[in-house]
Amino acid sequence: MICRVCETRPATIHITEIKEGKKAVLDLCEECANQQGLSHGNPVPALLQSLVEGRATEPGNVTRCPECGISFEEFRAKGRLGCPKDYEVFAKDLGPLLEKIHGSRQHVGRVPRGAGPDTSREDRLLRLRRDLARAVKDEQYEEAARLRDEIRVAEEALRGPV
Repeated sequence: MICRVCETRPATIHITEIKEGKKAVLDLCEECANQQGLSHGNPVPALLQSLVEGRATEPGNVTRCPECGISFEEFRAKGRLGCPKDYEVFAKDLGPLLEKIHGSRQHVGRVPRGAGPDTSREDRLLRLRRDLARAVKDEQYEEAARLRDEIRVAEEALRGPV
């Protein structure tokens, strides 16, 4: 296969691009790829690298927490966030990371002392559903019916007036 730009040298770099459902293949020799910034020494241009990483790599485009001043890159380097506000500031970047590590974005662990078992209506609904599953598994059908009714009431309260 020869280079599509110079049409003389053999193509050693092959780029496939899909736009609007159509596939376009670009076959380049090393020299033409170097001219376009796609050499073996730099196989992924800076723009493409920023897309792969999911964030712009320009220094002026760094998001920082207004409370502690940490950037997401600093968090990645240290492995620790600076303050609780960071979870909100970096939610877009932390979400997939938390999902990969913990298997979920929703906290289902222990509740801090003093917060009580029902810190929100969603938590109460989650607890009721868990209790319902346990009651059905243990064949406690009267308890299961009571929990089912309680869940309906809680769901209606959560949805609000229609």
